[in-house]
Amino acid sequence: TTYRLIDTGTPMYVNMKITKMQPNSDKIIIGISIVDAQMKQKEMIDSMKKEHDAFTRIMALSDRYLSLYSIDLVTGKYVEHSATKEYNNLELEKHGEDFFGVAHRNAQKAIYKEDYDRFVNSFTKENVLKEIQENGIYSIHYRLMINGEPQPVSLRVARFMENDREKLIAGVRVPQKN
Repeated sequence: TTYRLIDTGTPMYVNMKITKMQPNSDKIIIGISIVDAQMKQKEMIDSMKKEHDAFTRIMALSDRYLSLYSIDLVTGKYVEHSATKEYNNLELEKHGEDFFGVAHRNAQKAIYKEDYDRFVNSFTKENVLKEIQENGIYSIHYRLMINGEPQPVSLRVARFMENDREKLIAGVRVPQKN
């Protein structure tokens, strides 16, 4: 059985196994092993799967989204969920540690060269948070190089709470044509 044990004031996951020493014996062996790292990794994977499923549902309702990102505001860790093959073909990192840093590196290969400077100067953590604070949402329009052609897109970022952690959700979408 797996349970949490408090040792030195910090709860940790442990696994207890009990077995008879010999088939006809009344004696048992009790083994306890620390499985804290494995359980935390399993919780993280389960959380990522739930998040992916939620983003898949959101994208199914809005066919104009190319991709959605979930970003932990404290750690900078992010997960990307692509909705289109064209966006996947950009070969951008699907998850990582430094969302804004990676976004700037990805911009070099994915954003239309005439929009690059404006994007990297505007799309910083400080600017995004300031804009969200003042207006409730951050938004920028630029062109992505999709299939060798500049495609107008908009990136919108909003703040939300999940499991008592501040996060950002960012969506890249094709603007609706008039």
